[in-house]
Order: sequence, then structure tokens, then C-alpha cells
Amino acid sequence: MEWNPLNDIHQSNLCKTFDEAKIKKTIWSLSNDKAPGPDGFPIPFYKTHWHILKKDLIEVFKEFHDNCVINKCVNNTYIALIGKKNLCSKPTDFKPISLTTSLYKIMAKALANRIKETLPDTVAKNQMAFVKGRIKAQKGIRQGDPISPFIFVLAMDYLSRLLNHLEKRQAIKGAKINNSCSITHLLFAYDILIFVEDDDVSIQNLQTALVLFELASGLNINLLKSTISPLSIFKAPNQIYKDIEKIWRNFLWGGTTNSNNPHLINWGICTLPKDKDGLGITRVKASNFALLTKWLWRYHREPEVLWKSIIDAKYSKTFTGGIPDFGKTNSISLNQKAPRLYALSSCKEAVVKEVWDPGINDWNFKPRRPLNERESNAWQLLKNSLPTITQNSTDDRLVWNEESNDTYTTRSAKKAFLEEAQHSQLPQSTQSLGYKNLWGSTMPPKSATILTLLTFFTMASKPVKYFVVDAFTDSAFKGNPAAVCLLENERDEKWLQDLAAEFNISETCYLIRINDEEGTGDSLKPPMFSLRWFTTVAEVKLCGHATLAAAHILFSTGLVNSNMIEFSTRSGILTAKKVPDVKQLEFSNVHNNGKSQDSCFIELDFPAIRTLELNSAADVSLISKVLNVASIVDIKMCNVDFSDLLVVLPSEKDVVDFQPNIDEIRKLPGNGGVIITGASPAESKFDFYSRYFCPNFGINEDPVTGSAHCALAVYWAKKLGKSDFVAYMASPRSGVLYVHLDEQKQRVLLRGKAITTMEGVVLV
Repeated sequence: MEWNPLNDIHQSNLCKTFDEAKIKKTIWSLSNDKAPGPDGFPIPFYKTHWHILKKDLIEVFKEFHDNCVINKCVNNTYIALIGKKNLCSKPTDFKPISLTTSLYKIMAKALANRIKETLPDTVAKNQMAFVKGRIKAQKGIRQGDPISPFIFVLAMDYLSRLLNHLEKRQAIKGAKINNSCSITHLLFAYDILIFVEDDDVSIQNLQTALVLFELASGLNINLLKSTISPLSIFKAPNQIYKDIEKIWRNFLWGGTTNSNNPHLINWGICTLPKDKDGLGITRVKASNFALLTKWLWRYHREPEVLWKSIIDAKYSKTFTGGIPDFGKTNSISLNQKAPRLYALSSCKEAVVKEVWDPGINDWNFKPRRPLNERESNAWQLLKNSLPTITQNSTDDRLVWNEESNDTYTTRSAKKAFLEEAQHSQLPQSTQSLGYKNLWGSTMPPKSATILTLLTFFTMASKPVKYFVVDAFTDSAFKGNPAAVCLLENERDEKWLQDLAAEFNISETCYLIRINDEEGTGDSLKPPMFSLRWFTTVAEVKLCGHATLAAAHILFSTGLVNSNMIEFSTRSGILTAKKVPDVKQLEFSNVHNNGKSQDSCFIELDFPAIRTLELNSAADVSLISKVLNVASIVDIKMCNVDFSDLLVVLPSEKDVVDFQPNIDEIRKLPGNGGVIITGASPAESKFDFYSRYFCPNFGINEDPVTGSAHCALAVYWAKKLGKSDFVAYMASPRSGVLYVHLDEQKQRVLLRGKAITTMEGVVLV
């Protein structure tokens, strides 16, 4: 058989004495929370008292090096039986755990560090575990023993080379991929997956090889446990993420996976990093993304590994450099920055090195025709924003910008993924939990977790101030009511939903301050708040009238001194600002009702919502039948994020007279609501009338809907040829909106008034 003997450098490194620096580095590499063994001294003891213990530790290592024997007391082990379930009654109900002394852990770790440096050059490529650059694993055969997994790797290397030898002698035939790559087996520590053709000769020779391995190693192969299990290396569906994290949440707050105990703090806060006053619990989606991306990184950076050869053989692909794609890289996005030039390019799929012309030492995107003056100026501006590069004959290589050494790590990938998902914009506690005092100390993690949860509980039990505001009206008990709750910290999802159901009005919103007003002059940054909206049955992605109500409370109570506010929401950053009341329209008799509390409008900046044609004849027929109206002018479907139906009736009178059948409306396609709209006559003060029905979200008829006008503005702009509208919601409570469509930015400005009708305190 073929072996890879140790070279002189490896032999020298394995046999040299242990110096002080290596011993200290080994101790500091060990986790602080490792359980102590018979000696009773945890790893932090050695770190804290290193200046006292180092002389004795160096002497222990010298004695081991000279005598090649570890003292029996040092190698002492406790075997603890951990119950796998309640009421354990037989040996199989227990899991044995070996607890070694901390001194042994240090010595074994030092030896393991030496051995693992030799494995990539000496162990066959079929071994995938515990070898640097291959699959990383955490545990060995002896619990807490760093050296035991490497011993098994060396033992199993004999079987691996034996199988390779038999294949080379054609005694067994492995699986071939595209006739270019043959594989007989894969090893993961002492587990082996064997691929052979199902002919009698191969099976007989395989059995002989296994018997030889048993005789040589003293191990027995357990054929009864020889089963195949699938390995999940795909992007998991979103529901899987939610299901797993639900189990975690229940366990955190109740101690069991199916606990119904209340969740005192929003899960987003629990998953914040510890230095941002969270618990540092990872997000499943971020972990899945980071681990999958690591395989892509390894594919490009590890050309000699076995699994890459299999991938290349199967898909006939090799990596030759020339990355990234010039027009579509996420870091540059030139196709979005200069779409006209991108459209003119004759090399849209070119990589960077194909767009750089070394002859003229400049960029050349190879346009299909000569550029006109305007296009030339645009190209010059674009080039000025690009770096000058130096090209050589070597291939490009992947680098990871999130780490200083340009090397990919799953930790930095998870952090980048969470920041991109605006995880970092989750509001932090206004009452610091003292990261350095808790997680930065030598306190056991369990104690730090308990103290953090106690602090969460204290903050969660504070009374919550709330207001009820009528939005898009200047009269009390008109427009659309919304409850506005001012939170100091995030609360549990169930509490948020239960409180919304308790209010039992169309929307309840929750505000948490993220930051105050910052800067001066042109660099002034408005205050920012986290904003979430809940109906009586579910959280929604966008809500206009509750946003107006929230801004009204912040402005009218003096909680902000700015004329503009930013809201961090599920639909991105939304803004609200005060604008003067230039013209006033009176739409109702308000002599016996309250008046709005100031003469300013509040203007909301929302995303425009595009509408799509409803092509299904069956859906159109069903809608006509359900709505039971004499005539329908048009039917549209809002985009997938909102999925409301927009139904256009012949006139505003048809909108006012419409009699909904709520039970039938629930059967309509999509999971959103139904917007009914119709154009007003020329003599009307309004451009169009509308009503909104959304029983699937607990709102039979929404009195005044701001977000629906993000789609209505887009639709009526095309029909009426204008971008400014006065819109009327024709519900019994009624309301008025001033609407502007910015076609270029794809934004809708909603302007209206609001009035506070109630305020109080939530005590639970």
C-alpha cells in the first residue's frame, strides 16, 4: 500500500520540547466553560493564576517529554452517567460522559495541536473529519479529550489506504462520475461510507478488507448500524427557520420545547449580540446562509480536496478566475448605477479582467455603437468612480472583506447577513444591561444568562403609556382610530398581538426610540423609531393611518423636537414630517365634535405599490360574483408583498352604495384585502372615492386606509394623467387624504391630519 511518511520537518516539530509560549497559547485556546474533572480546577483557574503556575506547568511538560509518560493522577477520569430522559430505568437510558482533569486537557490539547499539523500531508484525502481544511468537528471519542479524535483518524487511515490499494489493483470497483473521477469510500472519523459495484468479486474482496482491518486494529465493525442518512446541505425554507426558532423560544422562557409561558422580550432582542444587550442567540437563517456560503468559499480556495473533484467531475466545471461579474457584482451594481450604459454594452456577462483594457490602461465596456455626447459624459463619470487596476497573468482570487485577513469565517458571514437584513436596527434597551459586567467577566455563562433574563423581566413589567388617535380627519370619532403604544424595550410577539386584540380597533402600533436627533445644519439626522403595526389578528407589513397616528403623538406630545421623524419598519425606512396647512377642506359637520390639535398636516413618505393584470378568467368571474355589482371597469392585483385586489367601479356613487358580503369576500384570491374605487365627477372636490375590506386580517371594513393609496395613486395617475390627488374614503366614519405620486422615485406622499381622543396606561 502507498503511505505518506512524515518528513523531517514534521518529525522535528512532533519531538521538540514544549516552550512557555506554546503552553500558554494552548491554555488560552481552551474554553472557560469546560467542566473540571477529578482535580476540580477549571480552565479559568490556570488562566487567572498563570503567573504563579507557569513554572510548575513547564516542569510537568518537561517530565512528560523526557519520560514519554503522563502521570496516572493527571490522566484520572470521572465517568458520569447523564440521563437521556425522565425516570431512567435501564443502562441505555443514560449517556456516559468522561470528565478528565484540566491539566490533562492542556497536555492533550498541546499534543493534538502538533499532530493535526501533520495530518493534511499524511492522511488520505478520503478522510473528511478532524483534518485541517476538511470538515470541522467538535467532539472526540473521550468527552473533553482533544487528542482522541486524531488517534482514530490515524487508525482509520489504514482502512482507507487498504481500499484505495484494492481499487488500484481492480479488486474492487468504486463509483465513477462522468468517467473522470472514481470514489470508493468517504471517512468521517471512524464512520465510513463505501461505494462499490454490486458484483460478487467486489463484495467478497470488500468483506476480506474489513476482516483484515479488524485483525490489524482490534476494532469490530458493527454491520447492524450500517445505515444511510441524508445530509441537509440546502437552503432551508423560511418555515423551517421559524419552526426551529419557535422551539428555542419556548425552551428559553419555559424550560421545555412546547411551553406556553409568556415570552417577555421580543425574539429579535434575544438574538442581538451580547455587547448590544442581547443574549447572542444565533438566527437559524443566518447560520444556514453562512454555512452554505462557506462551501462556495472552500470550492474556490481548496483546489485539491476530494469533494471538489467530485463536483467538477459531475458538473464539468472548473474555476479559472476572472471574478467578479463586472456588471452585476453586489458591491458595485454598475448595471443599476448606469442602466443605459449597461444596455449598450456588448459584453454584459463580462468579468472584470475582460472589461479592463491593458493596452490603453483604462476601462472599456465595449459599446455596440459610438456613444453620443450625453452617454460619453455618463461613461466618464462612471469611470471616475472606478479604481485603476493592475492586471497580471495570475487568476483572480476570492477575498472576504469582512475579515482583516480576507479569509471567510462563518462568524463574520452571520454578522454581515444580519446587518444586511437590518437586524442591527432593532432597538436596543434604553437601560443598559452592563455587557462588561455580565458577559465580559469570569461569571459562568449560565449566571450571566439568568441575570440578563431577570433584567429583561424587570423592564418588561413596566407600565406602557398608550394613546388612541383618529387619523386622516380633524374631527373626533371620524377617520380611522389607531392605538399608539410607547415602549421602552421590545416586547414578546404574543403580548403585542394580545394587546392589539384587547384594543379591538383596526390597528395598534408600537413605537420604540432607536436614536435621537443627531448633527446640525444640512447634516441633521432626524430621530428614528422602530414601528410595528398589528390588527386584532396579525402583524401587517405596511399601515398608513397608524403611522400618521404615531407621528401625530410624537409631534403633539413633544417627544421629538424635530419637524421630521424616521420609522424603521418591515417596509424599510419611512418618514413623517410636518407641513403647513395651505388649504383647508371641510368634509363634515364638526361643530359638536373635537378639533385637531394643530393647523399642520403630517406628510408620510411611503413606497409606491405596482399593480398587475389579473389574467385568470376564473378569478375575474369569482370576483364579479362575490362583489355582486352591476358593472366592473377594471380588476388589478397588487404586487406579491401586499396582494390586495383593486376593483374599479363605474363611479363614486357605486362605491358609496356598495354592500359587502364579508363571508364571501374571504373566499377571494390572495391573502390580502379588496380595494373598491371609482372616479369622482368633474364638479367634485375629490378625484376618486375608495373603500377597503380586509376580513382575513380581522378588519371587515377599514374606515380610512393610507397604504391602499400607495396602489391607488399609481392606478389613477395613469387613468387621470396627473400626480396629485384629493382622495375620499367613503366608509361610515369617512376620511380625506392628499396624495402625491413621485413616479421617478416610486414613492407616494400621503398627507392628512389626526386628533387624540384617549390616553392611558397598560398595566400588564
